Amino acid sequence: MNLTRKIIRCILIGIAFSSSIYLVSELFSKTLSNSKLEIFSVLLLGAFIGLFSMIFEIDERLSFLAQLIIHFFLTAFAVFIFAYVNGIHVTLINGSFGFVLIYMVVWLIVKSQINRDVKEINQKLLSKKNERD
Repeated sequence: MNLTRKIIRCILIGIAFSSSIYLVSELFSKTLSNSKLEIFSVLLLGAFIGLFSMIFEIDERLSFLAQLIIHFFLTAFAVFIFAYVNGIHVTLINGSFGFVLIYMVVWLIVKSQINRDVKEINQKLLSKKNERD
């Protein structure tokens, strides 16, 4: 897959995740105050987080743990900038706990998807090998 397609794919996946998380969080909100700035910010935030995720695909020199730590802090920085721009009061402890919880849930979803994809690819390779034997 060429770089342009990877960038577009990462941006769209980031937007999908951020939009979904935003909509679900709005379900539990006591007040619905969706400004155009907030909606645009969610889309932009998702696009940036998607771009940050490219570190897992393009930088092979770093260990997975280093990539994960870099991605975590870039994402945290973007989320707290989002909160500041949109006037959302977030305490360091409360905001950090919510962010870490959401980050872990998304990470587990992505990790399970990757595991499922790898298992499916391995099964296809095994069946092709068995056909040749």
